[in-house]
Amino acid sequence: MLNDMAVEKLVFGDILAGLLVDGDPDTLYAGCTLRMEEPRGAVIEVPYIHMDSTKQFAPVQAWFSTRTSPPNMLLRTASGAVSLYDIQWDGHSVKSGQSVSLGKLRPMEIVLSGREADLKDPLLVTELRSHVDGLREWSRFTAIKSDTKTNEDNLVRKLVVEVESVTRISWKQGDATMTLQTDWKTANGEGSDDGSLSIFEWVVLDSKFDEGRSFFDHFVEQRKLVHLLILVFGNPVHFRKHQVRDDSFTQRLNGGKLVNHPFVQLISRRTVGGYAEKLPTKEGQVHLSGVSDSWSFDVGGVRR
Repeated sequence: MLNDMAVEKLVFGDILAGLLVDGDPDTLYAGCTLRMEEPRGAVIEVPYIHMDSTKQFAPVQAWFSTRTSPPNMLLRTASGAVSLYDIQWDGHSVKSGQSVSLGKLRPMEIVLSGREADLKDPLLVTELRSHVDGLREWSRFTAIKSDTKTNEDNLVRKLVVEVESVTRISWKQGDATMTLQTDWKTANGEGSDDGSLSIFEWVVLDSKFDEGRSFFDHFVEQRKLVHLLILVFGNPVHFRKHQVRDDSFTQRLNGGKLVNHPFVQLISRRTVGGYAEKLPTKEGQVHLSGVSDSWSFDVGGVRR
């Protein structure tokens, strides 16, 4: 049986309650909430008692009085673990006596998974997969093929749909290998009157290094293509989702046997503000003068 309990996703307005773990065996777990605030992303709110005589809150009090917290921590929730990286002080209010004070911490990146590494280790991953505005329209990649069969009256009697992620291109960009490829999922219309089946497809941008690199290193390489898309469409282009894959993020059986190194969602303060922006429409896309369907650009040696 898979041990697959995990936080599936976080969107603006979501709140998670849990226990904050700093990796020090002498520190008691601190109760806290994670809030997804628009447009800044995740903020951790930690209640504590200032100058508590029991010393139960001494470590937490030190985080906020010195405005310095452990750089990385783990949030344990009823839905699963969330890893927090590059955490910074974001304010606190101190109440006297037994009143509850409140401190705020803001991680630079969060990953919706636990990690098989020391909490003190920085977040380094070999692969980052991103959803970006305009990739499907620009690449014209599709995972869906369909064919209709008609009768002698030219009425459609059969529809054959094949969905497979086989379209992709790769190129070298500095130390990274960049890839554009199709991805898709299905959704059954269970409970609906028509019993429909929906197929959703998109194109993702991957960056991969031979060794683990920071999110920022991946971001720098992926932004190069984003800048090209901004030039092509003449409109702002935003990241909409990130997933990471690395040996340190695992999926195991309850007995501990390794099953997979899955993609897990990452949310970064560098890009989360774009999640709230309206999705571009075809009517809103403006091409540069003289640039049409016949344009071509060099992207790391790949000509489109």
